[in-house]
Amino acid sequence: MSLIPVTSKKDQLQINLFSGLIVCSFFLLLYTLIEAGFLATVLIALTIFPSLVILYFLLKPVKEFETIDFFQPIIFLFINILLGVTLRTMWIVFSTSSKVEDLFTFGHPHSYFIFGATLINIGIVSFIIGYRVKVRRALIIENKLLKRDNWNSISVYVVCVILMIMSSYGIYIFLQEFGVEELVVENLSKKRLKKIKGTKVLSAQMYQRWLASQGITAFIIFFNFFLYKKKRFFSLSGLLLLIMFLQTLLFPFITNTRIGIIAAFLFVGIIWHYHRGLNVKIVGLAGSIGTLIVLITSSFRHAFGGAKNFTEAFLLIDFSYFIDIFIANRNLLGIAKTGLITSNIPSPLNYKYGETMLLWIYAPIPRSIWPGKPIIGVGAEPAMKEIFHIPSNVYSGIPPGIIAEYYWNFGIFGVIIGMFLLGLLLKWLYKSLLPYMVLKNKNAIVLYIYIAYSIGFVLPATSFSPSVLSLLMGMIPILISLFIINIQGKKLFKEEKI
Repeated sequence: MSLIPVTSKKDQLQINLFSGLIVCSFFLLLYTLIEAGFLATVLIALTIFPSLVILYFLLKPVKEFETIDFFQPIIFLFINILLGVTLRTMWIVFSTSSKVEDLFTFGHPHSYFIFGATLINIGIVSFIIGYRVKVRRALIIENKLLKRDNWNSISVYVVCVILMIMSSYGIYIFLQEFGVEELVVENLSKKRLKKIKGTKVLSAQMYQRWLASQGITAFIIFFNFFLYKKKRFFSLSGLLLLIMFLQTLLFPFITNTRIGIIAAFLFVGIIWHYHRGLNVKIVGLAGSIGTLIVLITSSFRHAFGGAKNFTEAFLLIDFSYFIDIFIANRNLLGIAKTGLITSNIPSPLNYKYGETMLLWIYAPIPRSIWPGKPIIGVGAEPAMKEIFHIPSNVYSGIPPGIIAEYYWNFGIFGVIIGMFLLGLLLKWLYKSLLPYMVLKNKNAIVLYIYIAYSIGFVLPATSFSPSVLSLLMGMIPILISLFIINIQGKKLFKEEKI
């Protein structure tokens, strides 16, 4: 008898895949024991377990679909764990690259990271418990915005074009701040902060980034409209959609944020899924294209950094760089940074008792007005830089990840309670919006994508305050846009709703 209820042959195939992964994991652990020793085996086992746990619950059929919903909120956490914890730990154990010691271990043995890996497991189990709690749907189902879903076609075009103009302007002034000469791709990616004139204070150019990010808002809205209206890809609307998508990829490319590119393709999958459904071929094709774009752009950036011109850059491209592009970085969750941080608490890192979770309150105040404003990104604290061997003249830092931050603030009980509440919140969101998304409600799909991504993906990978700030600032243009498209459409344009 299967542990996971089977409702179709497709579900059975996916369950067989899960069973195969368990068998492969066993042989991988056996190989690790022979090649790398007992402690390395324990470490990899601790990082395989959370991926399998999340995948197990991801494969459980959803009542409203009567089948498996691969785009429920835990998919965001699964990507975090799979790339940042499971695969990255395997790379750390088996790779001979100098990056292993330079970026992750700093000479520490495998045993040094076992506590961090254990803490991640505790956090994931707590998350799943919270996610499995039966919750009632929120009163949001009575919200007029969700009930109406009466998009006006002309309003959609106008709003999306305005958002595209905002994004273009944001990208322009962002580049102006750093200087057009920094368009050499690798150099620009290193300039994450800008010195305020007349001071030694640096700013992350938050408002410029906010403007530049409106391209993704335009794309999410227009792609929903495009699929709902069943428009053709080879049309003027299809061309506009392509331009929006390319603009969505442009700013993450400029700032060297691969996560933004991955998110864009993930959003495509979610929107397509709730409008038309997905099959293995579509997922495979979209995943392959998305992966290829991330790999190529990242490799080009790597080459451009050591080239004098574009011709020389192509000659310098090292395609072996593809191998570790997703895992040889300190984005997402990870046992290395979790282990390093937790092993340095309470000294030199003192318990924060919730302090880091309130920093978002100060964020809207520009640093040009308040030069002494507390650092919102806690990874840039001096003690954190010391732990990660970051030079003092480098002003950015390493985001701790939410599990390490919970521990930094409240210890192990903070991890248990915090991750439980995170799982409960995502379940509440999903259960509240799913009945509408099943009916292809465009408003619900837009809201779900942005909120679930911010809470389920950005928050676990980074830290609390930047994630809250990102969610709040992102929701402003989305809510205004939906308000205009739904409520004001009849007053602005005389046209039949969709």
